[in-house]
Amino acid sequence: MAIGPHPPQSTTTTKAPTAKQSHVHPHISQSHDPDKGRQLHATAPLKAGNVLMVDSPYAVIPVVDDPAHSDEVLCSNGDCRRKVPRVRRIGCSNRCAAEVFWCDTGCRDVDRIRHVLECEWLKGYAVSLRKNEGEYYFGVLWLIVRVLAARYVEKAQGSSRSISKEKFSSGWTAMTELCDNRKLWPEADLLHWQSLIEKYICADSSLRNIALSADIILTLICQQESNSFGLYPKVTGLASTSDRGEQYGAAIYPRSSIANHSCCPNITHKPDDHGRMVFTASRDIGPGEECCISYMDLFGDVDVNTRRKHLRVQFSFTCQCERCRAEENSEEGWDALPFLDD
Repeated sequence: MAIGPHPPQSTTTTKAPTAKQSHVHPHISQSHDPDKGRQLHATAPLKAGNVLMVDSPYAVIPVVDDPAHSDEVLCSNGDCRRKVPRVRRIGCSNRCAAEVFWCDTGCRDVDRIRHVLECEWLKGYAVSLRKNEGEYYFGVLWLIVRVLAARYVEKAQGSSRSISKEKFSSGWTAMTELCDNRKLWPEADLLHWQSLIEKYICADSSLRNIALSADIILTLICQQESNSFGLYPKVTGLASTSDRGEQYGAAIYPRSSIANHSCCPNITHKPDDHGRMVFTASRDIGPGEECCISYMDLFGDVDVNTRRKHLRVQFSFTCQCERCRAEENSEEGWDALPFLDD
């Protein structure tokens, strides 16, 4: 996914890559803000409809209530990630978890090395972890195990590479660059995560070859909680007449996570058929303008206090975007913002 020198300014729509490749628009770059940290910005004009980024997840898990009767289960092959129809799916012979399926024998065989690293862990802990801690914390730890397995495979294959030596990292290098907000998490959360790590990760012999230290894994959980994306069937980032639907997956996208939040975003995002997160400009974006997504569904009339409470609880910050400031300071609210009339 290397990016060459910037071409002359162009406003033509960039199409997403076809197979399973990733993509970054040549007019997108990253910078650092003293308050926000990393951020994306435009280096030249971007038109509404431009595909700005197509990012493959470092790790992803399915999130479905009834895997046996759902068509929303994702292929466990980390390079496939397609939704697997019930009539075609192939399960694990060890029956390690109800959500583990592949779309065909080819995907299963290619994924064998990675899956072996998680299979025994799932077989040993999935039932008890779900019973004792609930679905949410099972998902947190399963995603961590898949991150550790992906790291092991990446290092074994020597496949880590940079999207651009000057702009974007990829692979495990990009994972280490994620913000963890560790100092902002409540002490009770950190202590609970530490206990889960000691009981379900560090004490497990099947993970001995891939697990990192307890402190590094705690940082990984903080990074995951601060940066993971839910996978939804519809677009996130539009204040439209319909919501984005039911979540069917959770994933970590190291490059997509550079984008900051706004309650009036200029980028929408939606996963494609291979679980890649696709960023699309929802309006024209000028040179130097920050490119923002929404961390939450904007469906419905959600007031500034409700949005800010959600973002503080889930992401540990108080939103100061144009919409929040306008609603806080003006009776006319965010509908009076001039750029919303474009």
